[in-house]
Amino acid sequence: MVTVVKLAGDTGALVWRREIDAAWRTSSIALDGAGDAFFAVSTFEPRGNDFGVVKVAGDSGQVEWIARESGSVDRWQEAARVATDPSGAVFAAGMTNDGAGNPANADGFVFTVVALDGATGIRRWVYHAPGTVGGGFATQLKVDSTGRVIAAGETAGVTTCGDAFIVALEPVQGRTVWSRTFDGTFTARRCRTECPEHGPCPPVDDDSVTGMALDSAGHLFVGLALLDRDGAGVRRDAFIRKLRVR
Repeated sequence: MVTVVKLAGDTGALVWRREIDAAWRTSSIALDGAGDAFFAVSTFEPRGNDFGVVKVAGDSGQVEWIARESGSVDRWQEAARVATDPSGAVFAAGMTNDGAGNPANADGFVFTVVALDGATGIRRWVYHAPGTVGGGFATQLKVDSTGRVIAAGETAGVTTCGDAFIVALEPVQGRTVWSRTFDGTFTARRCRTECPEHGPCPPVDDDSVTGMALDSAGHLFVGLALLDRDGAGVRRDAFIRKLRVR
């Protein structure tokens, strides 16, 4: 269960408190121009969890709607980030699961971005990153000054395993404007950890986006964690990349 409270900014006094029984955790909050709040959540379902967004009225704490996105049953699915734009649209990014492979691993994970109507919670469009073979997860989300929706995180390929991935989407229909993939120099024989009975586990070739920010000039700053190989072995390096958004 998720508990939401509103506090008075000048005194910290409790204005209202609301329990959202349908959700088991939240990791991101966004506000619209009317002061209503939107929460990225994973919802409780009879079989598994769904990628979810909850709208809560800012003045009363009343739950206005709960939107769910799902690719399968019996799997964990979650919205990790939520954002709004001046038109009243709501965008959420995270992971749905298509039900493939082993549920104990990241098999079936799909990098997912959803656009919702802020008033009703009705889905306007959904984007799934192409080429994912499990392991896809959108962990970052921004709306730039032109209205483009920029999401980032990780996708996965058969030969490259986990790759850092960024995509810019047109806000009305969700069409891809551009996308970028970053892959470290290390290549693993297997994309899943298989630890020997005695000895350390081999490194897993997972590269990802760890942070993202926009500046007023239309540049995107992206933090990357990439697995690289050198003469001494394998290391995880941190990088910052500056990209032109528009």
